[in-house]
Amino acid sequence: MEVNAASLIPSFQDGLAGWTAGGDVSTGQHSGRHVAVLTTAHSTLDFDADAINQSGLDPLVAGGDLEDFVGIAPGGLDGDVLDQAMEGSALKLGMTVAAGDVLLFEWNLLTHDTMGVDYAFFMVNGVVVDTFSSALAVNAASGAFGNQTGFASMSYQFTTSGPVEIAFGVVDMTDYVGTSTLMVGNVAIPEPSVALLGALGIIPLFRRRRA
Repeated sequence: MEVNAASLIPSFQDGLAGWTAGGDVSTGQHSGRHVAVLTTAHSTLDFDADAINQSGLDPLVAGGDLEDFVGIAPGGLDGDVLDQAMEGSALKLGMTVAAGDVLLFEWNLLTHDTMGVDYAFFMVNGVVVDTFSSALAVNAASGAFGNQTGFASMSYQFTTSGPVEIAFGVVDMTDYVGTSTLMVGNVAIPEPSVALLGALGIIPLFRRRRA
């Protein structure tokens, strides 16, 4: 589904309506936020602490299905020949933006990955823009998802106008041991404020009264 950035980006308060999901993707509440929850957990093959699959759907296989879903070449999510993506889940949205639009979001990576090699990613039009390593998940978290990075606020500015596709994902690296979870919330493109437009010289902040 494609939306206009001038309208509200579909909220996870309404589930995944408007978004396209691949793998184990669901929605819920965490730290007072409505979030999308993406895991690398298999529905039947992970056990004990790793058994955190939320949707009943299995992660996408890397080296093909996962990369196809987010629009990147096979192997495009690998680190190197010894650090390869194994599986993962992703969420994407098509929309139309204007040059200068700023996308805001918050994300939190939670993990049982003791090697610190799993990661989350944010993509625009098939290009990885930012990543979030499980090595940063050093904070204790309540629940079954393991340690967490804590929510970080992020922004991305679009430089050209037109249709775009954004994607969020989480990847199991090297092996299938130690599942990881990405939570994403408050995804939005705010309308430009009057103050910002004034600062840019687009409109005057104050007008003289006519004599």
